[in-house]
Amino acid sequence: MKLFYLLLLVIFYTLNAEPIISERYQYYNIYPESKYKIDNEMYKHSPIKHNGKIFYGHNNWYIKWNYKWETKYNVCEIISATVYIDIKYQMPNIPSTFNINFETKDTFNNYYNALLEHEQKHAQYGLLAAKEIEDMFFTISKFHNCKLLKQQIYYETKKIIKKYNKMNKDYDIETEHGRLEGIIVSNFID
Repeated sequence: MKLFYLLLLVIFYTLNAEPIISERYQYYNIYPESKYKIDNEMYKHSPIKHNGKIFYGHNNWYIKWNYKWETKYNVCEIISATVYIDIKYQMPNIPSTFNINFETKDTFNNYYNALLEHEQKHAQYGLLAAKEIEDMFFTISKFHNCKLLKQQIYYETKKIIKKYNKMNKDYDIETEHGRLEGIIVSNFID
């Protein structure tokens, strides 16, 4: 009987584990000669372009999952599930070998921190989606037909990702890509 409860506990924790998170940063270099040149340098060097506009920071996330099932007594049951989220940031960087004064470095660092906070809010939507997908595996763990189980998982995961992608886009619309949060270089110049 103890073995049965131990097995049940292992299955519960396998299904109820946290998503596996991978975070990566990709930088593009800028070379501002003064704090007043930071904005121009980011505009000139940023590789982040969307719909004809240039952005200074970007975040995207990608979620994948795998699961195992087995059939017992004509019931198809999920026995394990793992959800992975890959979060990638693209951010500006002043190379350490580029000589700048304290004012310029301080202005850039303050701007960078605000921009990163905005991009991390985007990442939160991905994390919420990953967690919801993981929870979904626990709630639809049994089906009478394995083909229907796979179809339901496909449908549910697509629906969840679509929901959080919309929330992600709405966040940028509501904040005008961070401008309404004050993420404008001139706001960090004393």
